[in-house]
Amino acid sequence: MSSLIIVESDNDKYFIEKLKDKLGLSNIAVDQPICNMKDIECLNGLSETKLISTLKEIRYDKWKKVGIILDADNVGIEERIKLINKCIKSLDNVPSDFEITKINEFIEITSLDIQICCYITNISGKGELETVLRHIKSVDSPHADCLESWRACLNSKGKVIKDKDFDKFWVNNYLRFDTCSKEEQKQSSLKCRNEIAIKKDIWDLNNEILSELKTFLEL
Repeated sequence: MSSLIIVESDNDKYFIEKLKDKLGLSNIAVDQPICNMKDIECLNGLSETKLISTLKEIRYDKWKKVGIILDADNVGIEERIKLINKCIKSLDNVPSDFEITKINEFIEITSLDIQICCYITNISGKGELETVLRHIKSVDSPHADCLESWRACLNSKGKVIKDKDFDKFWVNNYLRFDTCSKEEQKQSSLKCRNEIAIKKDIWDLNNEILSELKTFLEL
């Protein structure tokens, strides 16, 4: 392995591992996620503290390149790049003028003998992995799609479901009910859990939406 990729969540890790295998990129390792479901600091989204901690724990002498993948969410690509720059500058011996200005461009940190690059997961500048997964699903999804009616019902009663929460719920239903066979559902905790389900052939990995992410991985 010569490159390490940092991701936000477990689902990010599972999908990036699926995509890198599809591309035949054996020189990439995907680190443990910045956040997991038990992280109180991540309950309201990505934690700056957790990202700094993750960056400080890396053994930079072990890698030639480090890539960081974050979700754009509602703040957008530029704000996420600003966050990455701020967190990297918190490391010892990183010059104050260090700056990543765009995705998919490696910047060298001479003091760490490492090159660092980032990619921000998005569709039209906003969103997250689950937003992308909804757009690249390749299997019929009646269970997940019918959640739109549930959402509309709640809206009519003054209960608003955020896009971020809805996309996560949609993907969970797609994995659990639309892409997990009846036989697999008998062992759902084993065969329908996200770690297994996301890596099934249930995504259009040739979709143009993934082109910049593929470029990032191939760098």
